[in-house]
Amino acid sequence: MSAAAMTPYLRLELRRTLRNPRAILLTSVIPVMMYILFSTSTSPGDDPLEVRRAVLASMVAYGAIGGALLASGPPLAAERATGWLRQLAATPLPSNAAVIAKIAVCLTLAACGSAIVAVVGAADGAELGVVTIVELVVAMTLGATAFGMLGLCFGAAVKRPDTAQGATILTYLTLSALGGLWVPPDQFPDWLAKLSSVLPSHLLLDVGRAIVLGDHLMITAVLGLLAWTIGLAALARVAWQRGIRVR
Repeated sequence: MSAAAMTPYLRLELRRTLRNPRAILLTSVIPVMMYILFSTSTSPGDDPLEVRRAVLASMVAYGAIGGALLASGPPLAAERATGWLRQLAATPLPSNAAVIAKIAVCLTLAACGSAIVAVVGAADGAELGVVTIVELVVAMTLGATAFGMLGLCFGAAVKRPDTAQGATILTYLTLSALGGLWVPPDQFPDWLAKLSSVLPSHLLLDVGRAIVLGDHLMITAVLGLLAWTIGLAALARVAWQRGIRVR
């Protein structure tokens, strides 16, 4: 199946996602509001510019994670429940067209959410150059692939759309909180800080902070995200194959 044959379907999926107000709210509006709120809260001795950039990295990661999760899991579960996947099976599209489309859309939404938050932050005092913004958006989008795979696990394994929606949002908020996107991990108890350090949300944050603060990119964070992506992709494949048999 050529890429040209998939293009109309991908456009359809993208339009459907961008019309979802919940997705736009969680991936751009709320992260922007949280950036504006948190970036003005500094302690004596803090560098205001460094604080703004650190908060921006957290909120850009927050938007990217939300975009990847919300664009993959709940829509796929809804399509399984309504029989849309069975209708797709009767078309010339490949059997995995829905999965391909969800991955493409989740990365697009992650990129859009990241870009909006990054641009607003740069204009609001984070003082990031265009090159840094591009690097940040690209890194967050690629890193969000792991969360797109996680969303596909929910969409393929959970039969009820409302259950998939609830599980996705709960996972989104939990990973954001435990990953240190809202509260710096150095304020966590030791055991929680150790747990946080291996979560994909924290690894994505590490990548974002390295870019906006001009630090050396930690290869452990990149390899960790890659490991999460591969592992979750394998799990999503198994869930998809099982879902196809039982849908």
